[in-house]
Amino acid sequence: MMIGLLILAGGNSRRMGSPKALLPLPTHQTLLDFHINNANMLNLPILLGDNDKNFLDKGFLKNTNLVNSSVVIIDDYIKNAGALSCILSAFYYCQNHFINHQDKSTDNNLSDNFLMVISCDNLIDVGQIFNLLKKTDLKNHHGAYLKDTLGDKDYPLLGCYSLSLYDELKVYLDRGERSVMKFLNDKTICQIPMPLSMPTDWRNLANFNTPDEFKVALSYFKG
Repeated sequence: MMIGLLILAGGNSRRMGSPKALLPLPTHQTLLDFHINNANMLNLPILLGDNDKNFLDKGFLKNTNLVNSSVVIIDDYIKNAGALSCILSAFYYCQNHFINHQDKSTDNNLSDNFLMVISCDNLIDVGQIFNLLKKTDLKNHHGAYLKDTLGDKDYPLLGCYSLSLYDELKVYLDRGERSVMKFLNDKTICQIPMPLSMPTDWRNLANFNTPDEFKVALSYFKG
């Protein structure tokens, strides 16, 4: 069961030269507008990790429909400690707001609930990722993420993870660890191949870190 969606938009974007979340699209949206608008279609609570950049408070959103949605800002567990720090805080928020604590089978509830996670540095419609995750059998799995099987590249921040990972993730971060793939190394994770019908599109849309890479992504972007 997917109980929420976390949009990771707190990166420092050093190679891009400006916040990726505010990159302008041909549709007159920012990248963050694009993700929030698509997320609204899923009827999931939307959590936003922006690492104290205050994207919502400062009115950076240019063309976002927030009328029927409520975006919750998630503070990182440890400041500037990477994506896992924000995911841990999102786990905590989900446990305290979305789980029925009157149910005595709390552990089962946690293991049956997943948080969807997407990084802001991509141009794939979150609804398309959600549909792939929804078709995946996650029983006895800690999570799932997209994988480019042709290029043998993992996208651990385009996927979903079980809330049951909370305690182990907290210990991992508290001892100074930050690597996402190292944390997932001994977990039971389902790797979802990117659709073969459009491998080039998704490979170019899935991640960009420089202005040149963003230009390439835009050339494949359908809006």
